[in-house]
Amino acid sequence: MRWFFLSCRGYSDTLSAVVVGEHGLTSVLLWSAVTIGGVSLESYLTQRRVEEKFLKTAVEEYVKQGNINIIRGKGASEFAIGTVIARVVEAIVRDERIVIPCSCYSEEYGVTLSLLHRVGRRGVLDEFEIEGNQEEQEGIQRSAGALKAAMERLNRNS
Repeated sequence: MRWFFLSCRGYSDTLSAVVVGEHGLTSVLLWSAVTIGGVSLESYLTQRRVEEKFLKTAVEEYVKQGNINIIRGKGASEFAIGTVIARVVEAIVRDERIVIPCSCYSEEYGVTLSLLHRVGRRGVLDEFEIEGNQEEQEGIQRSAGALKAAMERLNRNS
């Protein structure tokens, strides 16, 4: 997503955004939490007269199709996965206690999916409640539902 913003607007280094849920077509971008240089996305777009709906549609498509496009182009996405794993290991080794999207089993959703967790020397320390808007909350429910459906298909076929 940073690359998308950099290519469109040149502000990727100040972008703060979170994607949760499953990694793929039902990923949920938490638009309500996006900031650029500490300014809310809504305010940022208003100041620059950028149409929010167009931007959101383009970014969501880019994020949801990102892994698919990488695999089509290179045949695999091991470098992106390796980069993320290295960052999580670094947070654990340094006991950083950072809050990042991390996949763990969620009692609330009844499935393993990516939500906001604090990560440190002992691994996942705790989960943070996502204070997203109703659309984002419904998106997380849909994402959890997609993962449950995939698990059911696997169980039927095994």
